[in-house]
Amino acid sequence: MYYEKEAYGDPSVSEITDDLVYEDKKPSYRSEVTRILATNPDLIMLEGYTPDSIVMAKEIYKAGYKGAILGPSPVVSANVGLSFSAGILDKEGMYLLRPSWLIDPYWAVEGFAGLSPRSEKDVFLGGMGFVLRLVPGAVIGPYAGVGLGAAHIRPKADNYVDKEETLMALSAGGGLEITFKKQITVRLDARNWSLFNQNHANNGQEYSGGLAIFF
Repeated sequence: MYYEKEAYGDPSVSEITDDLVYEDKKPSYRSEVTRILATNPDLIMLEGYTPDSIVMAKEIYKAGYKGAILGPSPVVSANVGLSFSAGILDKEGMYLLRPSWLIDPYWAVEGFAGLSPRSEKDVFLGGMGFVLRLVPGAVIGPYAGVGLGAAHIRPKADNYVDKEETLMALSAGGGLEITFKKQITVRLDARNWSLFNQNHANNGQEYSGGLAIFF
């Protein structure tokens, strides 16, 4: 765990004021909280075990702390995850629901289902894949992911050029999970999508963000 504050009165510059290694599984962390708050930090990052960090976060707020807290990530003790993301795919809007089953803190099986509505056609996406969390439990956790499924193209009623068809959909990329207080997790994704069949292929980039919950 570490905590920081603005340096030299400049909000764009920060310094780590202290870091703390604590004993796990304690019923109270009052002495540790007193030490933390003595430096008057603007941000506290909790990177310990999830149960300990929850107890510590509660005691920090009980002590009157008004700043920001990051962490801990709930993925190390979760079995199921669910995220909803919105962003752009191939410079068009997109919405994706991603349920997941966490095999262990590193690996997860993740499904995806969503829509990319466009001016002349709608693209429906569905499939599943794998996610590898590179630093499980980290407050800011990078991950890599790959998915395989299908994309159903449905032209709008006044579109007489494009035909209705179903293509294979392959995605690969990664992102970040950022955990805030009360284990609210923000998810950011950047992926490349390939929609293809035996006759043609089309590539597009996804840039999206959303919220994730784990239980």
